[in-house]
Amino acid sequence: MPPAKLISLISRDLHIHPCKGCVSTAMPLCHWPCSCCYPNHSLGLVNDWMNEIYERFAACHGVLFVTPVYWYQVASPLKLLMDRLVCADGGNPDPTSTHGKKAEEAKQLELAWWDYPKHLAGRAYGLVVHGNVAGIEGSRRALFDWLDWMGFVESGAKSRLDCFIGYYEPYATSHATPSARTPARVPPAARGVASAPRNREPNFSILSCGWPPLGCSGVQTGPGATALTRTPLSITCLAKACVNAVIAALVDA
Repeated sequence: MPPAKLISLISRDLHIHPCKGCVSTAMPLCHWPCSCCYPNHSLGLVNDWMNEIYERFAACHGVLFVTPVYWYQVASPLKLLMDRLVCADGGNPDPTSTHGKKAEEAKQLELAWWDYPKHLAGRAYGLVVHGNVAGIEGSRRALFDWLDWMGFVESGAKSRLDCFIGYYEPYATSHATPSARTPARVPPAARGVASAPRNREPNFSILSCGWPPLGCSGVQTGPGATALTRTPLSITCLAKACVNAVIAALVDA
């Protein structure tokens, strides 16, 4: 059985560095995967996690995003990932065609002919957006618009989930509510991604971001499956439920 792999976007030794906006000069200047001179030791831009995450996206059949809402927006680590995935939407798979980052060559190439390839098109996706007071609907819609534009394939109505955890309750106790302990609507969202039509070998990535409640430092994946964790990462209770749901769906398939 293929593994379902969890990536928590919170880490102390790995970083998603900002996009440098090469695409604003010309689309072929933006390479797929990104080749924007990381690491750059003089500026302290090292341990760029996207080098690993690009490979995960390219290999996977489906992706399930789990994110909290911070000030009506997705969490900042996920936004950094979204910006760095601009190269998947029309990026240049052949850096030699621009001899590295030669802007004039990239402009000539785009004006002569460029088909803006969608490198991750056809992969299934699902979303779980959770918040405490407001902003879940807008964040969910923004993520769906982004993924649809990228050519990802929605996994059905059950894969569209936004929910409140501890609605208007104190933050100190909100994660102890029944909705936090037993997120019953999360497993159907994960199963929707797992059962989506496939054009490649089944392989799943689950991305979680935002600081989770204390005590959630591991993940149970079931026999024969693995989940990626990097010490000292923590994993949200919702993300745990998503991992288990994907594993269960693969077993049933």
